[in-house]
Amino acid sequence: MARKIPLKPVPFALPQSPSAPEHLWTVRQCAHYLQMTPAAVYKSAERGHIPHVKWGNHLRFDPVAVRAWIQQHSVAPNAPGWGGR
Repeated sequence: MARKIPLKPVPFALPQSPSAPEHLWTVRQCAHYLQMTPAAVYKSAERGHIPHVKWGNHLRFDPVAVRAWIQQHSVAPNAPGWGGR
């Protein structure tokens, strides 16, 4: 009969170097960055408007992808169709 060996937890730390990728944002972090409510972020992600990653019931947001999404959807103030006054 095989003897069971208890598993010990292995400490895990993400690299903290300047070249390391940013951590994924939670809904609250993304909402804070976008100056939206968490409910609005959930709804926008559900509709496919904001790029996100879904693990089960959890949503995460890649900061680089969110910033790129903002740039792609920005409208210049004097562009045709701009609703400024």
